[in-house]
Amino acid sequence: MKRQAALIVTSLLVFAIPALLIQLDYGSRTISISELKSKLANRETFIVQIELEGCPACDQLRRAERALSPDIKNGIVALAVPKNQKETDRKTLKALFPSFEFYPSIYAISNGKTVSEFDLSPLESFETRFTDWRSKLNSATRAS
Repeated sequence: MKRQAALIVTSLLVFAIPALLIQLDYGSRTISISELKSKLANRETFIVQIELEGCPACDQLRRAERALSPDIKNGIVALAVPKNQKETDRKTLKALFPSFEFYPSIYAISNGKTVSEFDLSPLESFETRFTDWRSKLNSATRAS
């Protein structure tokens, strides 16, 4: 019985806690590849941030995002790809987002279609650049 309880606690620590921490970092929720496909098929409007589990650049991005205001983070869903799914999910992501090359990547989706990709190559001035990008997206949405 104690062994089963220890196994349950260990499983929670290994799987649930990292997912919760990712969710807390974003101020949003995490989704799976199948949920992403469903959101696209349902012609939803959202921003998706694609990360790879254990990716140093993804960790650096999450640290930079902590400076963002909650309004700017609103509407972002995180897709955290498990390391053991890296190549399989890369092919799927490449089919969904032809410009997808690297983890992390951020895409703006409107009515199920990619309308913009945020350039993450320089993380300098991230907060200002991301805020400007979101403002332009919001302006374009209002003008439509």
